[in-house]
Amino acid sequence: NTLSLHDALPICFPVTIHLGKNLLTSALVSLHSDTPAGVNYIQFNGSGSIEVNNHESVIGSMSVEFWLYPENIPSGTRQTIFNEGYGSEGAINITDGRLIQFYTGNGNGNTSTYSSVQSVSALPLSQWTHVIVVRDINASQLRIYINGALNATAVNNYIPQASTIPLTIGSGYTTDVIGRIANL
Repeated sequence: NTLSLHDALPICFPVTIHLGKNLLTSALVSLHSDTPAGVNYIQFNGSGSIEVNNHESVIGSMSVEFWLYPENIPSGTRQTIFNEGYGSEGAINITDGRLIQFYTGNGNGNTSTYSSVQSVSALPLSQWTHVIVVRDINASQLRIYINGALNATAVNNYIPQASTIPLTIGSGYTTDVIGRIANL
C-alpha cells in the first residue's frame, strides 16, 4: 500500500509514504504536532517509511538536522532514520545501544567503500533529542552534534557519488524506525 502526499508534510519535496503490513489494524505512519517546539513529527511503528521524490543529489558538504524520539530498538538491531545509500550520499542509523551512526562513500547506493562516524553518547528513549550530522568535504570530516554539542568526529576518506536509490526516511537497509522524527 502506498499513500502519496505532496503538500501535507513539512518537507520541501513531494513524498510518498509506504505503509507496511497490518494497515487495517494500526496507523503505521501518522502526522502529529506535539513536539517540544510545536512542530509536526511523523510517528513510525517499525513498518513504514517515507520516500522523497524528485530531489537534487547532495554530493558535496552537507548537514542533516532532525529531532528524534526513539521508542524501542530491539537488541541486535539498527534502525535507519535517513538513507540514500551508505556507500554513496549517506545513511543515518540508530543502534540498539541508541548511538547515532552516519555513513557515506564513493559508490552507488548501499554498496562500496565508505567512511563512518558514530556518536559516543547514547540517546535517551522516549525523549526528544536534537541531532545534526555533518559531512564536511573541505575538512575531510564527518561530525555528529547532539543537542547542539559536538559529540563525535571522524575522517571522511571519500567524495560521495550520486545515488541511484531513492531517499527514504524511517527505513533503509536496516530495520525500520520505531519512534518519532521531526524537522528532518
